[in-house]
Amino acid sequence: MKNIKQLFCACYTIVLLNSCSFDPKGDYIDDFGVFINETELSQETYSVEDWEYVEVEFNNFSVIEYMDYEDELTELEKKQISSYNQRFKKMRVKKDPGGSILEILGF
Repeated sequence: MKNIKQLFCACYTIVLLNSCSFDPKGDYIDDFGVFINETELSQETYSVEDWEYVEVEFNNFSVIEYMDYEDELTELEKKQISSYNQRFKKMRVKKDPGGSILEILGF
């Protein structure tokens, strides 16, 4: 639980520091990348409860915020976001291979 709080604190700090920027789309992509990197580094230490918070944060980046910028994204930026989604799916499968069998099969 402590690690997840540190992760969210770090993400919040990054978002707060970047909030003064004039490139919200770029900030979104950067923040999503930081989230994925930090999750990959800390995933082994997450409890089930921690992982639920990570899933919510991922949903925020991959669905909710994505909808805000979807029309403004270049093909390269969309590919970058797609790679973040794929990296997260790999982490999800690694965390729970049995529960992710449909994702493995592409459903």
